[in-house]
Amino acid sequence: MNSREIIQVINKVEKTHYKDFFFDNTNYWPLVRLSILIYFTSPREEKKNIYKDLVLTIIKWLAFNCRNLLQKDKINEAKVLFLGKSTSLCQKEGSNLIFDRVFDPIIKELKKKYLRKFYVDFNYLQFKNMYFPASNIKHLFNLNVLNNNIPFKLEHNLIKLSHKNNIDINTIVQIFRDEYFNLNNWYNYGNKLFEKYNKIKKIYVYPWYSSSIMGIILASKKFKIQTIDVQHGIQGKYQPMYTHWQKVPKNGYKILPDYFMCWNNKTKVNHHSSSNTNLRKKHPSFINNKSWLKFYKKNYLFKKVNNTRSLLFCLQPASNKNEDLIPKFLIKYIESNLSKNINFIFRIHPNDKKSLSRVKKKINKINSSNKIQIDKGLYNICDSFKKITHTLTKSSSTGLEAYYFGIKSAVFGKDASENFSQYIREKKLSIVSEDKVSLHKWISSS
Repeated sequence: MNSREIIQVINKVEKTHYKDFFFDNTNYWPLVRLSILIYFTSPREEKKNIYKDLVLTIIKWLAFNCRNLLQKDKINEAKVLFLGKSTSLCQKEGSNLIFDRVFDPIIKELKKKYLRKFYVDFNYLQFKNMYFPASNIKHLFNLNVLNNNIPFKLEHNLIKLSHKNNIDINTIVQIFRDEYFNLNNWYNYGNKLFEKYNKIKKIYVYPWYSSSIMGIILASKKFKIQTIDVQHGIQGKYQPMYTHWQKVPKNGYKILPDYFMCWNNKTKVNHHSSSNTNLRKKHPSFINNKSWLKFYKKNYLFKKVNNTRSLLFCLQPASNKNEDLIPKFLIKYIESNLSKNINFIFRIHPNDKKSLSRVKKKINKINSSNKIQIDKGLYNICDSFKKITHTLTKSSSTGLEAYYFGIKSAVFGKDASENFSQYIREKKLSIVSEDKVSLHKWISSS
């Protein structure tokens, strides 16, 4: 199911059910919306080993709290807080520094004395030598290991909408239960955090459509702290958590950020034109003039190191376990004589590093696999751009990012043709048919 079809389902549900998830003075429809998106885009997991997961969670929790509680508190004077997830962290080739590709371009322009950066997932602990270091917060994150049931009203209405829309009840209820549980964990943490550090006036978040960040946003509203979502890339017309909000209450949603910071005017227009007036009034979008592409161009010399025809294929997370991570037409092209003078780089998505073993197995079965390199997604994608002449992706915005560095970019598939139709019309992106001849024609002509 592509993005447009997911939005159609969401809007159908939203039309009649968006008021059904009001509980304890909060409307949880945005969390239901997120749960529906996860339902359609995330592979169904095999049966979990709950004991193994519990042990790993406790170990990460201990490390997280020890890191924050045992080191010097550097957040007391903070007025601006950057709250993100470690998926935005990457390294630049030739440097041992770790960059936050979403936050660092903004932080660079602000007065460092009154701002702090913090990550709401335990995985950031592995990253050292940050360009702008993360702060330690002397505050205990309480771990609830028992996933309590969701309120009866919310579960009842979730089951009702599932019946009407052919959504598997057990799956969607479990997804929502996990997200609701996580939201409340971070809401409780946020309440104590903002009560202790009462000088905080503004929070930049990434990404807002994470239940942990939603919990922080909900807590911030109680303390009248302004929240801004910083988007990680250029967006197309159909982005389920950003566009097509048909029903928004007069006073907005408590678990949505106050503002959306966009990369360009097209993204801002897509947000506003597809949603109702209450979203534009209570959660408006504005343009970010400090995107990480500009930051990279300004602060680092961008010099291509390879003039041989090389294609970077940017993989995206699979939406089901049987989905082809590498499209068949690309494999056929690599195995044909048409590609004999072309090198290939397959870049693993930074948010889907667990797919690396699957990709390696697939590549090993390809004839001419010696022409393929694997980019594990450890470094800034701009470092990858230095080594290539062309990019190909199913529907990732990396194609547009490559375009701004003068690299020929193409997308394929229905999702891309709908999401990026404006950029295709403007010839910033090419669209290729899913066959080896169409792909070769594009590469040869550019």
